[in-house]
Amino acid sequence: MESFADSRTFMLAQICQGNERVLSQLYETHRMPFIRWVRYQYGCDPEEASEIYQQAFVILYKNAKSGKMNQLKSSIRTYLYGIGKNLMYNLWRDRNRNMTHLEDLHEEQHQMDITYAEKDQRAHQTQWIESLMEQLNEKARQVLYLYYFANYSMEAIANALGYKSEKVAKKIKYDALQKLKKLARERKMTISVF
Repeated sequence: MESFADSRTFMLAQICQGNERVLSQLYETHRMPFIRWVRYQYGCDPEEASEIYQQAFVILYKNAKSGKMNQLKSSIRTYLYGIGKNLMYNLWRDRNRNMTHLEDLHEEQHQMDITYAEKDQRAHQTQWIESLMEQLNEKARQVLYLYYFANYSMEAIANALGYKSEKVAKKIKYDALQKLKKLARERKMTISVF
């Protein structure tokens, strides 16, 4: 009676010699049990399980032809299932990486959407405030522009515009803001920038 090791050695030798009948028999013998195992163990659909089997069998064939399986201690079935397990692990790892990448992209897109919406809202609000500021006199516009857009201090504004003191610049700023608020109320809008 032929031993397990002798049978395995014979099959590997036949594969290395290019015996297509043995290769085909080996392929068919393990195909359906492997596919059922992958579907049950990993929850794959039939197509995916068949694809994993194809890949696993090609790896087994290449390893047999290259002599990598000459020192094999396990059965060919166990070796084939081990390849399948590694392929499934790699598939899951890649899917998880892709899902994480997709989630990151989704979050990034969401942040960009918020950023674009905020920029659009700010641009609209700035444009609206600028239209209100056009209704102010030149002194008021200059003080507000220097204070809010150029970030000048009240002292720097007084010096830049030639006022006697910073109190004069503060008074012009206060009056300009009151007028802007009144104009905004008339248009039923609120000013949140100032």
